[in-house]
Amino acid sequence: MDAAELQQLAGLPFPFYVRKLDKKSSWGHESDVAEDRSAAAVKAVFDPSKLRFSLYLINNFEDLTRVTVGINAGRHRLNDQVDYVAFATDEFDLAEIELLDDVLGETPCFAANSLHVDVRAGEYSAFGKLCSDVIAKSRSAFRITKGKAKEMVSSMEKFGCVAFGETDSKCPCM
Repeated sequence: MDAAELQQLAGLPFPFYVRKLDKKSSWGHESDVAEDRSAAAVKAVFDPSKLRFSLYLINNFEDLTRVTVGINAGRHRLNDQVDYVAFATDEFDLAEIELLDDVLGETPCFAANSLHVDVRAGEYSAFGKLCSDVIAKSRSAFRITKGKAKEMVSSMEKFGCVAFGETDSKCPCM
């Protein structure tokens, strides 16, 4: 996968933000009725009991590699598939959702953590507006397959990534 392929999968040009999904189907399917899809997606993607959520800023393919490896470094398998949905900055603005870029992530990867942001809204309905707007644009969720995740892990291991906890060396991203 190269930068152009990633932008096509995400449905947006760089830079964009990604929210990790529990599963790709959380975002619904293009054949679903848009209103029903949006109502289900907002509940699946943004927990109704919260008003603040984690996302990652993606400027290039390397950023997504670091985020995916960072997320998977905290899992049982480094090559687990990871599903995402992408958002543009102006979509948060339109939904009146605030980007908080001074909140570090909690993955074992320093570089992924530096790409972490939180989003916050005054009311939960702002996340419903965000999902409705993005779904209306026909943006789909996208998946990093196990095979692609394995390639990402391999490239980061060769790079000297310390997210795997197997080395005492200094992180080359710092």
